[in-house]
Amino acid sequence: MARFPAANNMPVHAPLYPSPFVPYEARDQRILYFVCRGSEEVVRAILEPTPFDYAGDDRFAVSAVDSTNNAKCPFFDVAIVVPVTFRGQPGGHYVFEYEDNDAAIVAGRELWGYPKKQAAIGIEARPDGTLVG
Repeated sequence: MARFPAANNMPVHAPLYPSPFVPYEARDQRILYFVCRGSEEVVRAILEPTPFDYAGDDRFAVSAVDSTNNAKCPFFDVAIVVPVTFRGQPGGHYVFEYEDNDAAIVAGRELWGYPKKQAAIGIEARPDGTLVG
């Protein structure tokens, strides 16, 4: 009886996201961006299991991005980012991030560690040119 070596079932013939995923470009992106205020207590609770420290700012960002012109992986994205510090350096921590394309979700999670999840997302332009999400 023939013995077969241990197999590796990596999807080399049908990867979930394009390789190489970077660099990529998304011309004419549309972004809807909000700066909101939150509770220090809630932000501290969100940051408690992370290596990040509260930055002393109760503001946070909510963004909706139309990246459907991305040549390799078109998607919509919505994120909530809180200001943090790490070893004294300021930055932002993506607390939640949602996208509507499986390849963009997996690439963002596997390549960069973003907390991406699936969602139905869209941005519409009103006749006056304003954007609504």
